[in-house]
Amino acid sequence: MAEECKHCGEEVVFEYDGVDQICPACGWTKGASASIPNASPRFRPTAKKSRKWLLILLAVVLAAIAIIIIRETGVGAGHQNIRYANGDRYVGEVRLNNFHGTGIYYFASGARLEGKFKNGELVNNKVTMYFAAGGHYVGQYQDGLPHGQGIEYFVDGGRYEGQFRALLVDEFPRGVAHGQGTYYSADGDRYAGEFRDGRLNGQGIHYFANGGRHEGEFQDGVYNGYGIEYLLGIKSYEGEFRDGKRNGQGIEYFPNGTRY
Repeated sequence: MAEECKHCGEEVVFEYDGVDQICPACGWTKGASASIPNASPRFRPTAKKSRKWLLILLAVVLAAIAIIIIRETGVGAGHQNIRYANGDRYVGEVRLNNFHGTGIYYFASGARLEGKFKNGELVNNKVTMYFAAGGHYVGQYQDGLPHGQGIEYFVDGGRYEGQFRALLVDEFPRGVAHGQGTYYSADGDRYAGEFRDGRLNGQGIHYFANGGRHEGEFQDGVYNGYGIEYLLGIKSYEGEFRDGKRNGQGIEYFPNGTRY
């Protein structure tokens, strides 16, 4: 039969434990102690109440541990501005002491790297890099350098689109044009073909802004080997080149149809 608990005021059915009757809501007891003159009713925690307090205590302990970890590492979660002893700086999102989310890494040299991170790694290995000397790169990245497919924009207004590789150039590591690609110069010319160590090397085509073109072999960015030149779509020369100039066997074609 339900009755009002004098301790919590709830309408409950008291539970009997063999000695006392216990309120299931608050743990207050009545019974044997109630018949003792001047005795106060006892309060006995129920199993439900005990579990509740244990969970609260566990939550407090875990929160304290998390605070200690954050203080020790210096980095928690959310948006952070982290400065390093070498002068570098990271501004962006962090999770569990790792770059996680959108962020910008500023190098002491003046360069910077922008991208999306996941657990400290670049998402899809894609990045935007701004160089200290000017110009920037958008594309794939490896070990701090352009590597894979990308586009580099130069200070003079030109750009290169194609494959990059991280290499030692003049004893310094650099990400340079290496593989198939196209270079667009600021003056309107275009070079398409094979690149090695940042220069045209192998088969390629040089398209001139005036409509002409040169097809053939390149070495270190200049014509070397067999090539064909066209002027306004008409073949004007076919033969050997050396150091960017006609040199050796060749045939010159004239507008009147004759050749030499």
